[in-house]
Amino acid sequence: MIKAMREKLRHLEKEVSEIMWMRENESGAHERERVVHALKEGEWRRERKRLKEEVRKLRKRLEEREDEMVMREKKGCLVLEEQMREERETRDEAVEKWKRLYLAIKFELDDLIQRTHQGLYWRAEEEDIILEELQQELRAKEETIENLHTRLASMEQEKSKREREIDILRQSLKIMSHKKKPSTSPQEPPKKLAYVKQA
Repeated sequence: MIKAMREKLRHLEKEVSEIMWMRENESGAHERERVVHALKEGEWRRERKRLKEEVRKLRKRLEEREDEMVMREKKGCLVLEEQMREERETRDEAVEKWKRLYLAIKFELDDLIQRTHQGLYWRAEEEDIILEELQQELRAKEETIENLHTRLASMEQEKSKREREIDILRQSLKIMSHKKKPSTSPQEPPKKLAYVKQA
């Protein structure tokens, strides 16, 4: 009887030991799973942080490039405006010079014609020659004046063309400034380019 009880006790102790061993193994497996999960979660967090940092760097690089493009557009506008200002000054000086020349020629011709008609210093035979020379000179001066008008018209056309180019550059600069805004705010639909009507 005692022997049977001892045998039964050993059997129960063995079963208890096996159950404890199985639980320890299961607990160890769960612990390993938790460790693996924690490691993976840490890796995911590091990867997420790395991707966020990469996105931030790319966004910063994009903003820097947009700033450079805006600065180039501004410099281009300033250079073109300076060229137009110099050309306008040159054109105004040329116009003023031709005006003075025109008035001087007109005054001289009027004076010569008046003295010729008065006949104070020339004989009648010489008057025809002088009149012919004056007429030739007058025709030459008229051609010069006509050329002056043609040049002025050409310069005005060039001025209009440059002003249109300035306007187009300013429109482009506005578009670049608006494109820069979505990098720090929710996305907005792109604005259409305002077309400049050609003269």
